Amino acid sequence: MTGACAISGRHRAIWTARGRRHRYAARIAEIQQDLLASQEVFKDIAPLVRAGNPADALAFVSSRFDPAMDGLRDKALKLSDELRDAVKAQSAAATANAEQSRTLVLVAVAGGVLVLGGLAFYISTWTIARPVEAVTGAMARVAGGDL
Repeated sequence: MTGACAISGRHRAIWTARGRRHRYAARIAEIQQDLLASQEVFKDIAPLVRAGNPADALAFVSSRFDPAMDGLRDKALKLSDELRDAVKAQSAAATANAEQSRTLVLVAVAGGVLVLGGLAFYISTWTIARPVEAVTGAMARVAGGDL
């Protein structure tokens, strides 16, 4: 993936996440409203229990409270599943970005090692080997009688 594509992909992921965040916030607010409504239903059950009408209270729970809680549970489960899937997708994208960055760093380090190796070779041949060859040549001439 090229740099420009990676950047636009990251921006797209950020904007998509922001859009989801607003949608999730609205759904969480809806679940909170449903929870408050279920508490209101519970307030209607309490007087029946206090009055000594457990059968009426149980019928009221079965007809109004249980369905409200079932709907609330279903909404919360659906939202948690969607959030889990979104987190997995973002985690996969972050892992891909990390792997891409790691590859880029490895390539840069390998390039740096090659450049430094070439520089070391240049320094060793021009500043060490050439003078040694010159001294060796001079010594050979002196040994040959050329003073």
